Amino acid sequence: MYSKIVKVFQIAWNTGTIVLYNLLGRLGDTGITALASITNGFRIEAIIVLPALALNMAASVLVGQNLGAGKADRAAKVGWNITLVGVVLLSLVAFVIFIRAHFFASILAKEAEVLEETTRYLKINMISVPFMALSLILGGGLQGAGDTKGAMWVILIGMWFIRLPLAFLVALILGYGATGVWVVMVTSMTFQGTLMALRFGKGRWKGLKMD
Repeated sequence: MYSKIVKVFQIAWNTGTIVLYNLLGRLGDTGITALASITNGFRIEAIIVLPALALNMAASVLVGQNLGAGKADRAAKVGWNITLVGVVLLSLVAFVIFIRAHFFASILAKEAEVLEETTRYLKINMISVPFMALSLILGGGLQGAGDTKGAMWVILIGMWFIRLPLAFLVALILGYGATGVWVVMVTSMTFQGTLMALRFGKGRWKGLKMD
């Protein structure tokens, strides 16, 4: 059951990313620049995402172990402690990228328009890093506790009910273009991280078992 849920999540997330790329590709003359910029941005963000994924796995294992040992309160404490460390460290990295956004963008972007848009992408999206850390790390904790469905729904709602509809509205209907999409990405990640923290904090997962 667990593996099936993970596969469904991966398919839905990857499909949502493809849809987002499609929306950016429909921005007319600026579409190519937007696509190049988000691709560059994703590559640079790997500096943050890869450590976050490692913390995701650590939270999953440690929360699961403590919960399995009958120490639910300790499992919650461990989850929050790992998350606190992750939020602080990743936010510091994000701050460096934010203040040196042009430098990091210049590593991959050579054309002036792409360099400018990649820089804008980084400056805007670095704001959402604390919430991204919340989502990934606490999501790992929920998965370790057996609440895989809960973590999956939080992420899918953030993608399919917030990010994509708002991106379509802001970029194609209201005409704010790529910048509007970057702001929407921050908005959806803020919602996603906040909702994940609320779900973990309620502690309903303490009574669950891995399927």
